[in-house]
Amino acid sequence: MQPTPKMRKRGRDAFMTLRDQAAFSAALKDAFPDLVICHLNRDEGTLEHFPSLELVKGSSLSGSTRAMVLRCHPDWRPTWVKDHLWHEIANLPDERFEFLGARLIRTYRSGRGQPVELYGESPMHAYYDQNELRLRHFFDKVFQLQRRFVTNKLAIVEPDSGRIIDDKWSDPYCWAGHDVLLNCRKYRNRFVTQHNYIKQTGERHYFAPRSDWKPPGWLVALEATIKHSVTEEIIPLERQ
Repeated sequence: MQPTPKMRKRGRDAFMTLRDQAAFSAALKDAFPDLVICHLNRDEGTLEHFPSLELVKGSSLSGSTRAMVLRCHPDWRPTWVKDHLWHEIANLPDERFEFLGARLIRTYRSGRGQPVELYGESPMHAYYDQNELRLRHFFDKVFQLQRRFVTNKLAIVEPDSGRIIDDKWSDPYCWAGHDVLLNCRKYRNRFVTQHNYIKQTGERHYFAPRSDWKPPGWLVALEATIKHSVTEEIIPLERQ
């Protein structure tokens, strides 16, 4: 008798630059050479392949377009079926996850009205049967790999006064790519994201690199060979 599927949704909503995503993608392909990175358009019934995560554009986690990573045999081909709304793939591999590459840095106002630039999230989600040991091992490895390129050890700062609210914060829900933190160091008005808003004082606190944070070796090497970062589009205040 087969065990009842015990489905688990697992994810991590990290803030990653295109360079963070490119480095993570390379590590994934090294660990799993049979991975396929693709963009699924369920309106049109198309599956477009890409060599790396950061190159996939125009996806969502709730609409008809999805960015997906599949582990499949070289001879795998999608079997399309049409439901009342979209085209679906009937034979999607179990070893798969969805992701959303952030393409924007949005400009907001600090507590005193100064412009601050914040990153968009790059969520990654998987939904699988925990009874399947093969799937558990695969997703454990995927999320372990991602942790090489992100950290949840951050500082909380108030930029208008320059105060460091907490320089040893560990947040279970906020993970920042190391290239995100490097760019926060480079640009004084750029932060990972907002931590909270103090209504009584009007202050807004933001996540930033800790004072003792140092870029990892892979990023140091990348900086030495590529002088200019791959840049995300910055949305100014007048376009919010």
